[in-house]
Amino acid sequence: MWIEKNNTMPPMEFSKLMDNQKLDQCLLNEINKLLLKKTSGLEIDIEPQSPVIMDFFESNIHRYEDYLKSAKHEKTHDISLLDELFRETLNEVWGKMIWLSPK
Repeated sequence: MWIEKNNTMPPMEFSKLMDNQKLDQCLLNEINKLLLKKTSGLEIDIEPQSPVIMDFFESNIHRYEDYLKSAKHEKTHDISLLDELFRETLNEVWGKMIWLSPK
């Protein structure tokens, strides 16, 4: 939703991401309950899934799949410096030059 609205990468900070969204209050309550459990360190992998959150996913997944198919991907990024840093790091860690073939 963030990308569709702002055409930028979403913020890593969850609260900033959520502040920008217009969601149903019931869904927000479920997200906040889940977030509270997650930040408290409780293991939640054995709890049942939230029907409210799952309904949200199910009702939006196809719309966002279609959006992604039609979204423009105009920006290209030069990653050669990152590739070089990666190779240097591998060389430093392993003590020998590792060559990766560019795509």
